[in-house]
Amino acid sequence: MALGERLGITDERFANAVTGGAFEPAVQRSLSTAMTDPALSVPGTGGATFGTPTVAVAGTRIDVGDPNWLRKLTP
Repeated sequence: MALGERLGITDERFANAVTGGAFEPAVQRSLSTAMTDPALSVPGTGGATFGTPTVAVAGTRIDVGDPNWLRKLTP
């Protein structure tokens, strides 16, 4: 909500969409898919995990810590 407000969104429909839970099932499905995708998995203290930013291209996790990561994706 705060981000939308800082961006100048004042329409009441925005607040209703954010707080009403209409998108909760889609968010949960996407989260579940991401959590079980081995391309997004990185070793963590409690087993494989993922976080943001995580970038995967064609099933391969990209190391965004590499300053040339974007250049390596283009032919």
